[in-house]
Amino acid sequence: MIRGLKILVVSVFLTVFGNGVFGQISPGDIAIIMYSADGADEISFVALASIAAGEQINFTDNGWLATNDWRGGEGVDTYTVPAVGLACGDVVTVTLSSCALSTSGDQVIAYQNTYDMLYGINNEGANVWQADATSSNTSALPSGLTNGTTAVALTESDNAVYSGSTTGTKAQLLAWIGDYTNWTYDNTSSLTFSGTITVTDCGAATPLLAVNPSSITGLDYVFGSGPSA
Repeated sequence: MIRGLKILVVSVFLTVFGNGVFGQISPGDIAIIMYSADGADEISFVALASIAAGEQINFTDNGWLATNDWRGGEGVDTYTVPAVGLACGDVVTVTLSSCALSTSGDQVIAYQNTYDMLYGINNEGANVWQADATSSNTSALPSGLTNGTTAVALTESDNAVYSGSTTGTKAQLLAWIGDYTNWTYDNTSSLTFSGTITVTDCGAATPLLAVNPSSITGLDYVFGSGPSA
């Protein structure tokens, strides 16, 4: 009976975690620090924790509904962390090919899987997220995010970039980036983030959980066919 239980537990574990690796970044492990809707549609984000290679981060301009789901109908672009990983303070610029940022207000929400929110930026009203995503330009605050720390609501502008303090703890940086008054705005020309960010209490994002079937003892494992008694 115990042997059968071991097989069941490991079988379920491997099924849940797919190929044996499950990655997860927590809200606030990244923060969006640039939004550009003039010229190439681009965003920049900063890593506020060390992020492992292979992690995938989705960016969408779909709004979030009051019913706690995506509005749909817009784009999703996926960024894959390179082999060297991301260190605290690394700034990445992503050119959006699927999302189409509006010059009349929009939002960009970073997430993993389907509903694991990481960070959100709303460019449709100073310090305001809408009650509902009633159009492609509006969005409610996604579940799991907090305006002012893991999300920011900007003064509506074609282009915006964070221009506040750049050295501090993770919590301090999130608070500064989450304050729309610490941003520079331009309705004509794209803006870029050209500084460096230093996270004084750098830590790792929630780590990858890996399973190596060859190290499992107490049962026979046949690759491709699951465990056998």
